[in-house]
Amino acid sequence: MIDELFGTESFRGALSALRADASALVDERLATLPAFEEPDTRVLPAVLVTGTTALQRIVDRTVRALAFAEWRGANAAALKSFLQPFGAARTVPPTRAGRSAADCHRCSRSLRASRRLIPRSNMFAG
Repeated sequence: MIDELFGTESFRGALSALRADASALVDERLATLPAFEEPDTRVLPAVLVTGTTALQRIVDRTVRALAFAEWRGANAAALKSFLQPFGAARTVPPTRAGRSAADCHRCSRSLRASRRLIPRSNMFAG
């Protein structure tokens, strides 16, 4: 996070002096967040392994994205607390429908629906 921020042109000049303090603040705040546990790998059946490296990568990324979305939802309060010192969690901008982005469950429903596409059965077992 710090490398990306201070890798931008805006933070290469005079603002680069803030890097050590920003890094310390991020490290301090990250220690307060619950750990994200990587999901179990779901391996394609052996009969499909040949020539499906890209498909396996897509499955892995999708499974990780779903696990992260669940982690993010379960730890919303901790994430808000993490972001507050950076000024990002003070207000949630309204959506076009007038609801806050925090109230929007459309994305959650989409993720749950896509979960049906990747069942937790032994379909991906080797």
